[in-house]
Amino acid sequence: MPAALSRATPEATAALARRLDLPATAWRMLGKTGLTVAGIGYGTYRVSPDVTNHRQALTEYLRQGL
Repeated sequence: MPAALSRATPEATAALARRLDLPATAWRMLGKTGLTVAGIGYGTYRVSPDVTNHRQALTEYLRQGL
């Protein structure tokens, strides 16, 4: 399946959390789901890929692995 169409798995997300050089407090368990999630997010409700500043901010966010 192409990466753009794949879905994250609990195991892969937990493995990513272990590989990244971030403090343990950067990750949280999502309730009783067993999913590992970042403790910080980047709201994209009003982000448009057509707006240069939006695209640059999102690109930098992803580049930093957040």
